[in-house]
Amino acid sequence: MTDMVRFRCPGCGGELETPEGTISNCCSYCSLVSLLGRPGRIVKQYYPPQIDAREARFIAERYLKKDGRPLFSTLTSRTLYYVPFYRFRGLSLTCLSSIQTVLAESGASPTLTAQTYHLRARNVDFTISAIENNPFGISSLGVRPQAMASYAYSDEELPADAEILAPEMEPADSQALAFKMNSANLTIHSAERQTVFTEMIGERQSLLYFPLYVLTGMSHGQHLTIVVDALSKRVVHNTSEPWQTQSAGHTIKAVSALKPEPHKCPNCGSDFEPSERSLVYPCDNCNRAYLLDESGYTQMQKPQFFDGPGTMYPFWRVPLSFGKPRKANTVGEFTKLLTADIPLLARNKKEQPFYVYVPAFAGADAEWHVQAAVRMMRTQPRLKSGKQDFKNAPQVSLPLAESLEFAAFAWNWLRMSYGHLRGDDMSYDSARTGDAELVWMPMTDARLERSVDRLLVSRRKRELQM
Repeated sequence: MTDMVRFRCPGCGGELETPEGTISNCCSYCSLVSLLGRPGRIVKQYYPPQIDAREARFIAERYLKKDGRPLFSTLTSRTLYYVPFYRFRGLSLTCLSSIQTVLAESGASPTLTAQTYHLRARNVDFTISAIENNPFGISSLGVRPQAMASYAYSDEELPADAEILAPEMEPADSQALAFKMNSANLTIHSAERQTVFTEMIGERQSLLYFPLYVLTGMSHGQHLTIVVDALSKRVVHNTSEPWQTQSAGHTIKAVSALKPEPHKCPNCGSDFEPSERSLVYPCDNCNRAYLLDESGYTQMQKPQFFDGPGTMYPFWRVPLSFGKPRKANTVGEFTKLLTADIPLLARNKKEQPFYVYVPAFAGADAEWHVQAAVRMMRTQPRLKSGKQDFKNAPQVSLPLAESLEFAAFAWNWLRMSYGHLRGDDMSYDSARTGDAELVWMPMTDARLERSVDRLLVSRRKRELQM
């Protein structure tokens, strides 16, 4: 499986291929390093048709003949439409609850009920039609975005006779619909469980233009409209209703074309190293480091590392505290709330601020990322600072805004283990939080290492396919 995007290098014009959503890239022909994306950016892509109008008619008539229906007596039009679809991806974290009932030995009446909580972590990937009344009969692209390379959208590269439809749905509405679809899937697969709370982490959207041929005409005195998928080369919809000219839609300001930019240090102009998902870029020339966000490059404070055994992993950490009715803002005060974790929340840390830790790196095992966050909260590490090279650590791929959403889920998931913390007064929304900061922590965790390694292996396979 792959989800590649093809585009032209701004330096030499060579055609390049890179995984969809890549942050930066190095041209294999001229070695130009380009910035391709940043958090929150929605870019347009398209699929070139695999058939022409003549082949589309042949496919339509073969379909009618196989179905035992009369062919077109008069063909009015054969139009290639480019239909917009939103692609939405993210990490869905959900806390589900179920109630177990234990019956008395006689089976006459229940004697005990116990509420248990379950973690559900899944990567979602939806495509949603941006044309609201969906006259083409296709509402989703299925797995094709994961299996077929697309091209960076450019007006001059699309067929001159194609009708380009503008989206009728705003990106925010598409995202809200994706959330509903994800909630519906959770209900279908976990009918006996109830959703307690949920977060979507690392949301990414793109706008895909998909080619569909629409053939209209008459057959034995009746209108006939057939829609042909120009990639799979098959009929996806047919109707006897007259074809209506589609509305113009409207321009979406949040969506833009893929425009590679120079990927250089804002201070000295040296090229940054390209990386697929990293949001942190150190400059070896002027000894500065920058965090990429929606506005561009923001200089980071001096990176913080901590000595200890194991692999270095980047984490966002967010200071957390509560006021009344149960005041807590230090590790010592949180030991009174997290009573089962007192052996882990050591007493010599009683004056240390309490932090929620969030993995800032990606992995293939999303559930274990949540467990790693909870484990760091329970241990509240207080280690000595050290000097490390964060280039050899997993890439920072979680934006700051998304780290706060992950922090909310991690704390709310931890407190489900405590009956006295399940009230609204101890939810993340009721807490006071400070500014999040990036730190690199040493960890020895074989499962977490495998999770990161599996993701790296899949990326290397994609590189070999390029």
